[in-house]
Amino acid sequence: SITLTSLKSNDAYNIVTKCILYTLVMFIIPFITLISVNSRIIVALKQSTRMRNRLPSSPAMNQS
Repeated sequence: SITLTSLKSNDAYNIVTKCILYTLVMFIIPFITLISVNSRIIVALKQSTRMRNRLPSSPAMNQS
């Protein structure tokens, strides 16, 4: 049969571990992911703007 270790049967350890894991999974990891994705979008938009500004403007675009 399976027996729990003294660490696993410690209520304080279980509460702290669950709180830390919950905070990581529900808040910290998604927040870091959101920051990373938004940063990549901002970099891509800046590169796109720089490339667009380097291109010579065509007369068809100036008429509108």
